[in-house]
Amino acid sequence: MPPQSSLAKMAGRRCNIHHMAHVAQRLFGTDGIRGKFGTFPITGEFFEKIGRALTVYLRKTTANGKIFIGTDTRTSANLLKNALFGGIGECFEVYDLGVLATPAIAFLTKQCGAICGISITASHNPYTDNGVKIFNGEGQKLPVAEEGHLEDLLFREVDNMPHPARASASIHGNPAEFLNIYRRHWEETFAPNCLKDLSIVFDAANGATATYGSTFLSQLGANVFALGHTPTGTNVNENFGTEHPQTLQRAVVEMGAHLGVALDGDGDRAVLCDRDGKIFASEHILALLAMNFHRQKRLKSNRLVTTIACNTAVDEVLKKHGIDVHRCDVGDRNVSEAMVHMESNLGGEPSGHIICLDFSPSADGLFTAVAFIQAIADGWDFRISSLRDYFPLNPCETLNLPVSTKIPIEKLSDLQSAIAAAENELAQLGTGRILVRYSGTENILRIFVEADTDERAKKLVLHIVNAVEKSYVRVT
Repeated sequence: MPPQSSLAKMAGRRCNIHHMAHVAQRLFGTDGIRGKFGTFPITGEFFEKIGRALTVYLRKTTANGKIFIGTDTRTSANLLKNALFGGIGECFEVYDLGVLATPAIAFLTKQCGAICGISITASHNPYTDNGVKIFNGEGQKLPVAEEGHLEDLLFREVDNMPHPARASASIHGNPAEFLNIYRRHWEETFAPNCLKDLSIVFDAANGATATYGSTFLSQLGANVFALGHTPTGTNVNENFGTEHPQTLQRAVVEMGAHLGVALDGDGDRAVLCDRDGKIFASEHILALLAMNFHRQKRLKSNRLVTTIACNTAVDEVLKKHGIDVHRCDVGDRNVSEAMVHMESNLGGEPSGHIICLDFSPSADGLFTAVAFIQAIADGWDFRISSLRDYFPLNPCETLNLPVSTKIPIEKLSDLQSAIAAAENELAQLGTGRILVRYSGTENILRIFVEADTDERAKKLVLHIVNAVEKSYVRVT
């Protein structure tokens, strides 16, 4: 085992443990289907089958209708898109939106009366991966139960779904026309020149917003320095975007810009930094947006929705402002569903997915950036330290530990004991909490500890990591 002094080394190694196959095969994670292109389920053959399953699924409630499909910039996007086209039955009209961010696809699905929206993307993953996100007619990701219905169709022992490739759906639409609809919505949302005199570094991660993100910001009056805006099909998220914020930080300082904005490959996540290159925590973005909405009497039900992974300092500061915080399970779909249930219009999670239902049914990184800039526009010099209502986060430590397979946590006895011991230590202090969960899209175990000091949080994370490795070995 490597020395316990380095969390970074631990995050970089993999627990090479094999485990029996799960009885129930599950495709959908917390953010659609995702994987390496060319291997199951990210193949042309299986995407054609997804198209056929969608046809059967949708025809349970409607005989016809429009389906919107868009992609990010990966080389594999067109092959997968054409495979989906080939599987969807002729009773539906398929509209090709071209390269377009996931939140724009979700918005257009609802705005234009489609019954289903599809984004072919692997979000922040490297170009070698791809996947699919599916939205209902309201522009919201399908509920878990509905994804289960699709999986039942896809994994039936006998494939009796129709094969409509001989009479597949007709292809409609002009991508530029749909982008203009989204552009008009953007212009109607923000006041003209609301970013006047601001210099902004914008990093599109060579992804879906590369063709229009800089233009949108410029139309609001900003002077934009563009990064990651030359997609080749094989460079999405490579050294740019939310996964590599150091590129943004360095550029902001070197160019003397006021601030920086980075998105991920499909445009639903945002990372922002100040003029010194210091990154805003997503918790700060969420809380300051909520305060601004509250001051403007725009925060519906006077409530912010976030996840169990969000730092509890958010709850503490918003309570002082008379704002309630409702927590739900991790995943922007869970946030969206909770927002509807709680009648709130603002929600998000620490990953950078932030949803404002007044603008779109889906998290939109570009909207998040501009709304946040407006929320903090008064009385600051573009440095985090000068922000009104700025607050410290509680000490915490997060580590993402790669694993070869996702053994159910309840079966890992050493891990269970370690978590119980850590929780008991925090309980005696009267503060802190622990979250241990698997990623919904990758073979990663996420370990999060919030404690009274940074040192204690790191110590407890290391304790849990050691227990994970022992547990995996014992199960094997």
